Amino acid sequence: MDRPQQDSKLLTYTPADAETQQRLERLHALALEEEAATEEAVPAAV
Repeated sequence: MDRPQQDSKLLTYTPADAETQQRLERLHALALEEEAATEEAVPAAV
């Protein structure tokens, strides 16, 4: 029996108000800062 194929889906969330947009932008900035700090803390493999 063939299995149904699953398609890739890209979902986009659009905030309904400016306050939510600002909170999401700040959260994204914090995530980028944390990612950069993690990359600096991990020694590069030689």
